[in-house]
Amino acid sequence: MNRLANTNLDKQMRKIEKSQEKAVKILTKQRRDLTKAIQDNEKLIEQHMAKGTPAEIKLESEIEKLAKRLETMKEEMVQVRIRREERLAPLKDRSEHLKEQLKLVESQLDSTFVLRERRSQSRIELDNLNGNLSTSPQFMSQQTLNEDYMPSSPPPYSPYSS
Repeated sequence: MNRLANTNLDKQMRKIEKSQEKAVKILTKQRRDLTKAIQDNEKLIEQHMAKGTPAEIKLESEIEKLAKRLETMKEEMVQVRIRREERLAPLKDRSEHLKEQLKLVESQLDSTFVLRERRSQSRIELDNLNGNLSTSPQFMSQQTLNEDYMPSSPPPYSPYSS
């Protein structure tokens, strides 16, 4: 009986081995098929990502148009600013010229006041020498002249006025 049980056991073991071999073959084939399916699916994903949807294509096109328009507008702004500076150049030049004239007039005015002060001082010293300090008619007229010569505004001259 031992022999018979041994043979039955061997048969069952062979059956199990054969079914395991079949299972390994089936699993190996499934693994190969799944790997191929994954690769095919990834290729499809890459194709769709590279292609883009119609909405994406439209938005990208709009973005490009807007970027070009923005660049054009920036260039136009630069040109407008350049033209504005060109229009302001004569005014800036005139301002500089007027400032130079003002400095010249102020310098002349300061010189005139210094000279008048010296003359007045000299006359006072002269009157002191003569003894007629405050009673001199020339001194009195000189005092009123000094008080009258305080201009309130510069003369109305401008080479740019029309």
